[in-house]
Amino acid sequence: MIRYLSVRLLVALFTLFVISILVAAGLHLGLSDQAAKITVSNASDVEKARLVADLGLEPSFAGQYVAWFKDLLKGNLGYSLASGLPVSLILFAQLPYTLGLTLTALVLVFVLALASGYLAALYPRSWFDRGLSGLFSMLYSTPSFLIASFLIIVLAYQVDLFPIRGARTPGEPFAWSDTLHHAVLPVLAIVLATIGSFFRIIRAEVVEILSSDFVRAARARGLTETSIFFHHILPSAAGPLLSWTGLNFATLISGAFVIEYVFAWPGIGAQAISSALMYDYPMLMGIIVISGVFVVIGSLLAELLKTLINPRMRQEHV
Repeated sequence: MIRYLSVRLLVALFTLFVISILVAAGLHLGLSDQAAKITVSNASDVEKARLVADLGLEPSFAGQYVAWFKDLLKGNLGYSLASGLPVSLILFAQLPYTLGLTLTALVLVFVLALASGYLAALYPRSWFDRGLSGLFSMLYSTPSFLIASFLIIVLAYQVDLFPIRGARTPGEPFAWSDTLHHAVLPVLAIVLATIGSFFRIIRAEVVEILSSDFVRAARARGLTETSIFFHHILPSAAGPLLSWTGLNFATLISGAFVIEYVFAWPGIGAQAISSALMYDYPMLMGIIVISGVFVVIGSLLAELLKTLINPRMRQEHV
């Protein structure tokens, strides 16, 4: 198992290395283009040299990459072209909002998908199974911004239950209850946008597991359905679900970014879309680095949890 995890760690490190090269290349090309647009004006040679120094440009990409990587190891992601503030300062202030929103939604999706997928698999081809499958297929095929817009129209404008912008009420002191109230619609939008794929995986796995020999043997020994679920079905079904989560973690993050932008949630997702619209290359590249790190960490954690939960996988990787 240690060898298996070591290989996965090496793959993760290599992935981060590739991400760093791609981000440095994008930053070099973007800033060079930005400098070229500015320096075509009647600026003096001194002003042009100062601009190049301020942007941190190097004559060659190799020199640019080495300088950028040294700054990255120090936690320096450069300065925003839009605000002039350090990118790391802005993103680390916004990161807790994104993590809180995404992790809360992911936990809810896991719980709801496990419960609904298990119940649907217990009664395959029943009206309950077909109804849930149809509902979640519709949600799966609906773009996340449409789901968010629907929630805004129904629960914010028509019913007036929840606020639709930001993470706190303007002019009011910070309060956890206020932030949680603002987070309801974004979390609900992420859950509805992602639960369809989780449900399909859980249902398919549980249908197969229920017809397996070890479940029949467990029932023959007189074990209760609750015991069979937690000791046999859940560990076996969690493996494919965690594998899918690890492989599609980037897709889940990008979906959350869109929803953050729709609800003006002060996370790095809304910042990413705003930076792309303003051609703020240092900010955008910093977001890609941080997102890449969390995608790799999420994939690693999914692999680790999958191995720890399922005893058969632990034996395979011993």
